Amino acid sequence: MIESSTSLKRKKFLALEFLTRQLAARNWVEQILGTSLGNESLNKALHDGVSLCRIVQKASPDSLPRLASFFW
Repeated sequence: MIESSTSLKRKKFLALEFLTRQLAARNWVEQILGTSLGNESLNKALHDGVSLCRIVQKASPDSLPRLASFFW
């Protein structure tokens, strides 16, 4: 089945929108952390949770000790 021109344009638009939002999220994370995430994809850079914990710590400095004592 041949894909319609409209359908292909829609897929390209959605892909561009996804990449644009991912770049915006990456820029926000790097701005909050004050450091670059490097050449890794955003998923890979956030996968281990370290950067996310640093963001939480910047937003609410007292929250991580409470979380740590809750789990350990």
